[in-house]
Amino acid sequence: MEKILWALAISASVFSVFYAPSAVAIIIKRNPLKRINIPFIILSLNIFIFSIFNFILLMNPTSTALIDISAKILAFITILILPVILHLVIRFTQIKENKRYKIYIGLAYTAGLVIFAIALIYNQVSTISTFYGYIIYSPFFRYMGAFYILPIILSTFFLTGRSIYRKLKTKESNLQVYYLLTGLLIYFIGTSLTQVMMELGILQPIPTNELAHILLYIFIASSLFVTHSSMKIVTEERIMGNIGDAVILFNNEGEVMEMNETAGDILKKGFKDKKIEKRNISDVLARLSHLMDKETDLDKLSTALSSITIRNYNDDFKIVIGSRVKYYNIRLSMVFNYHNRIMGKLLILSDITARKEKENQLRYQSNHDKLTGIFNRYYFEEELERLNSEKKFPISIIIGDINGLKLINDAFGSKMGDELIKKITETLQRSLPEKGILCRYGGDEFSIILPETNKKDSIKLTNRMIKNCEKSSTNIMPLNISFGFSIKKNDDISISAAVKEAEDTMNEYKLSEGRSMRSSVILSLKKALEERDYETEEHANRLVEFSLRLGKKVKLEESELNKLRLLALLHDIGKISIPDNIVLKPGKLTAGEWKIMKKHSEIGYRIAGSSPDLAQIASGILYHHEKWDGSGYPKGLKGGKIPIISRILSITDSYDAMISKRPYKKAIPQEEALKEIKRCAGTQFDPYLVNKFLEVFKEKHLIEYYPKSA
Repeated sequence: MEKILWALAISASVFSVFYAPSAVAIIIKRNPLKRINIPFIILSLNIFIFSIFNFILLMNPTSTALIDISAKILAFITILILPVILHLVIRFTQIKENKRYKIYIGLAYTAGLVIFAIALIYNQVSTISTFYGYIIYSPFFRYMGAFYILPIILSTFFLTGRSIYRKLKTKESNLQVYYLLTGLLIYFIGTSLTQVMMELGILQPIPTNELAHILLYIFIASSLFVTHSSMKIVTEERIMGNIGDAVILFNNEGEVMEMNETAGDILKKGFKDKKIEKRNISDVLARLSHLMDKETDLDKLSTALSSITIRNYNDDFKIVIGSRVKYYNIRLSMVFNYHNRIMGKLLILSDITARKEKENQLRYQSNHDKLTGIFNRYYFEEELERLNSEKKFPISIIIGDINGLKLINDAFGSKMGDELIKKITETLQRSLPEKGILCRYGGDEFSIILPETNKKDSIKLTNRMIKNCEKSSTNIMPLNISFGFSIKKNDDISISAAVKEAEDTMNEYKLSEGRSMRSSVILSLKKALEERDYETEEHANRLVEFSLRLGKKVKLEESELNKLRLLALLHDIGKISIPDNIVLKPGKLTAGEWKIMKKHSEIGYRIAGSSPDLAQIASGILYHHEKWDGSGYPKGLKGGKIPIISRILSITDSYDAMISKRPYKKAIPQEEALKEIKRCAGTQFDPYLVNKFLEVFKEKHLIEYYPKSA
């Protein structure tokens, strides 16, 4: 047993002489933990010196001076190794610097130096001669345990144990501390037991203490290297496994060295980890060729992977995986070793589908009109500039303006106006050739770009669009739009000048067609009113006829009679905007419903005000429910302040309503209706007009116009 320990001690000493400097170089260079460098260097230096002189003693030297100096050096290192280990443990287990621990380290080193000095002064350092060599011996050391060795041992166990406990609570790991605690347990317990056994005579004096120092150092250095390498491997595996990007590592021969699961999922079919060593750049490109949307993209990537000169590459590609379109940012970079030489290439595919879809959505929104889905003015201007720079002459520019949109918005609401715009958009799209670009130029304007189109074809297209709009029109929703165009044949005129010419031409057509277009819109309003009210076309005709008779009876001028005719037709135009459940209610209106119904005169006023042809009767519409005594609405006007055409219509409309059958009331005889009109003279109606009305009514032809069976 003694010979075996002797052989091990010599072998460990020789090994440590070469191992200690190498361990320092490797560990410090790899730098697993910067904060342990200083105590580890001190420990390595101690072991290096200890191994040399331990080897000398174990080889049984004959020189007394050499034995003496070797014993003193070994004793010094034996005493000093304890504070060095404490220093190492503190640096291992304390993340933050703490002045208190620096004091403890200083005290431990100071105590070691003091003990060594005492041992020298009292000549307590000696050697024991054995058959295989010398080992150091100091009776003084056994008395130091209580106040020097034991506190350091307890401190090291406390610090390592506390560190492990804290890491377990936070579910973290610290491999170095686990290894360190194991080494310390072996060292302290092993040396203590063997020392006791030697003191009791169970064992012969053997170099267990010396061997323990060297083995502890080898254990610490090896554990540092192993744990650092393990951490590196674990870190790489975690990164490769958990990173969201697809990662493929190629060596200089183009072979796949590493590939994470994300990359395998993209490439599929045999590109999993088990067969990774048999894959190369060609295999990866062959699989990607089935996924990439454009062949040119694959060519660019292939060139970058195969070329030595292209060191970094970055581009976005469209990839089709199954039935889904995805976008990837593909980055390629060189991988260098410690000597800055190329080891291979790293291919990273980052899924940017969400970002690309958002970009495409923003790009679509910036180029398209939200209501119609066609291109907007911004795109129109950008496309014109592009076509102009590419000399796609002749470029035809067509500008169209919807007639009566404001009137329809005021009459039916913006929802109906939006429906009109969408319906015109659909009609224009059906009319356009494939190369035509339709844009919404403004609120009620459209613009069309026709590259390489002459004047003759532009005229044909505008005529076709007008005819298609007429075919798609209804009585309620007429599709009226005026067009103008210009042809840019060369660079003699600017794009802005060509657009201005198209707008001017459109305005000229609009002026020339204005009255007929507005008339059709007014007619559509009248048709819509008839469809939404109890009042029929016969009722409107009776009001026109009888109102004109009364107007002529009081000698109104021709211009006033024209206003009266138009007022009789459209005085209730504001009812278009009143909900059906109120306008068509068969029973009596509630207070709330009546409040809404009374707004129809103000709505009609706004509608009429938005049309040049109806503006003349706007005030007549507003005040046709005012009463002679001021109790009417909406303004409470009285007497002559009420326009005369409104006063005339008030009488004729009330009379016709009384003798006409409605779902919510029965018709009354003409005589009773006339009596009611006469009774309300001076309160609801103008007394003078009531008298004239009664005179007109006595005329024979009007009696026939209003049959008794009305």
